[in-house]
Amino acid sequence: MLLAPTIQIRRERMTADAPTRGVLTVLRFATPEVLFRCHTLELNWASNHRRVSCIPVGIYNARFRPTQKFPRLSARAPWYKNHLWELIDVPGRSEVKIHHGNLVSDTEGCPLVGMGLTKAGISQSVEALRMLHEVLSPYEHTAVTVNVFELATIR
Repeated sequence: MLLAPTIQIRRERMTADAPTRGVLTVLRFATPEVLFRCHTLELNWASNHRRVSCIPVGIYNARFRPTQKFPRLSARAPWYKNHLWELIDVPGRSEVKIHHGNLVSDTEGCPLVGMGLTKAGISQSVEALRMLHEVLSPYEHTAVTVNVFELATIR
């Protein structure tokens, strides 16, 4: 039996009016090894209000779920399969998916992934999503644990 890796999203919220940046790491503890690492971008904390706030710190299960949210991505990325990793049981939220996008306006309350940082957000988002899908592809039929935590909040 293949033991699923864990996803850690380590966030840093710098100011009340700035986006939340972080690092997503896929870890296999059995070995132990880092399977993948990229940057994340989310909205800032706004009392967990849907589409205007990042998700709360916590431990969630994620499942590879179908979505019709990004039809243009489906046309140019065969690996996408109209599926994204969705965080389950986020309090007060639904359809929290790890997806692509480069600016905080792309988040819709979900974590974005990217390989690089820019002044306005992240870059190479589709590539980061492809690599994340590739690393997690053996686990598409099982749940993966996602641990979202913050190092510090500077106001």
